[in-house]
Amino acid sequence: MSLALVARLAIVTALVCGGCAQPLAPSEMRETVDVLDYLIGDQTMWPRIGNHYSNQVVDVAHREVCWVKYANPQRFECWRWDDEFVYHAVDHAVDGDTGESYSFTDGRWLPRRLSGVWSLDVRDNRIVWFNPPCLLNAAKSHVFPYRQRAWLAPGREAAGDLGVRDTLVLEYAPYDPVSGRSVPERFYFALGAGWYEWQREGTDLVFNRRGGPVVGMNRAVWCAPPSGLSSLFKDQIAERGARTGPQRGSRAGDPTARRDDRAYREYVREEQRSQPGCPAREVVLDQRGQATTPASLSTRRRVP
Repeated sequence: MSLALVARLAIVTALVCGGCAQPLAPSEMRETVDVLDYLIGDQTMWPRIGNHYSNQVVDVAHREVCWVKYANPQRFECWRWDDEFVYHAVDHAVDGDTGESYSFTDGRWLPRRLSGVWSLDVRDNRIVWFNPPCLLNAAKSHVFPYRQRAWLAPGREAAGDLGVRDTLVLEYAPYDPVSGRSVPERFYFALGAGWYEWQREGTDLVFNRRGGPVVGMNRAVWCAPPSGLSSLFKDQIAERGARTGPQRGSRAGDPTARRDDRAYREYVREEQRSQPGCPAREVVLDQRGQATTPASLSTRRRVP
């Protein structure tokens, strides 16, 4: 075969196969899906076990899906939805089975309908932290930004009793607003089967086999953010600003710009100390100073 013919064949091969390389995740699928088809699994497939226990509890009236963890009715995580978004409602299964819980003031978690790769930077979110029994912890309630990404992974191996299924992947990445440091987490939801896997920094929890006791959730332990919470945040921010003053390179009046990454380093240390085998998020950030919790804000609770 002549060198000229070889060269021509190489050029043709390059033109034909130039698009043959498969993209890395996330995929760029453009099909539009309702994410509830992935988040909520067939109830006959629950509860599930693997190296972690989980039981799905759906409340259509509240537009809510919850997952009971540890086979303990007081340890659960709940998300809610409307026609636009899915929202993180509460995590009442903080690592170590402490009885603590938290919720977000923004809480946007996923779009209700997904096409391609979706992302969102929730910069103005605040975390609201409760010690048991529903005592607002002002020192752990503060600015808490996070980033979200979501995409579809077609034909992913879920193993166990689930097999190969189209999967929705959600990446949640709380971050330090100054340094940008983050420890992302990934959630995996199988079409028709729901949440079956969670990953973070070397930890991989899987609950893809039917089995375990049927454990419901105890809604009575769910704490409600008090009505005066926004005023409390303003007081905390004003107090920190008066103590520290604007830092070089910051914008006056911007509480996130005054923070250094010491808070995020504390968050990472708490993550590393957390009990293995739990997809709850221990989101303790070290704050400068302690804000006093008004008595009227410290004992509020509700059953959503």
